[in-house]
Amino acid sequence: MDYGMDIDTEKTARIVERFLTHDLERYLRYAGKHRLDLASPEADITGISGSNGNAQEIKLLRNLEAQAIVKAVDLTLLNCSNSSRTPVQTILVELYVKEKSNWAVAQMVGYSSSRFREIKRYALCEFADRFDHWQVVAKVGKFIDLHCYK
Repeated sequence: MDYGMDIDTEKTARIVERFLTHDLERYLRYAGKHRLDLASPEADITGISGSNGNAQEIKLLRNLEAQAIVKAVDLTLLNCSNSSRTPVQTILVELYVKEKSNWAVAQMVGYSSSRFREIKRYALCEFADRFDHWQVVAKVGKFIDLHCYK
């Protein structure tokens, strides 16, 4: 699948998976959030209190950036497609928020392991595409491009 761009879908899927399994954890810690706060209608990722001093300002800025990134992830997950043919949101939330196994999620959505791998790759690439937009909406300071270009 090319999506009409020169995107390497295999590598993009690996980048997104690493982001969702490893990098996101650090942003969640800085933002004072947990994985289960994501993709929840009650999620409210808002500001923090002020501080004094240069070190405190750096921590404040790091915290605000982490909150913006976590908000962008949350909005991306909530806006992924979720039909019976392409249950992108379900797959991403079950794998990367609820941390279920590939096998358990494949069983949940009713796909064989080979078909699930295809749909999972599609889901990860859709996340990368949508994340671009939601970073702007969440006002992420330093844009994170999860795509790998050919």
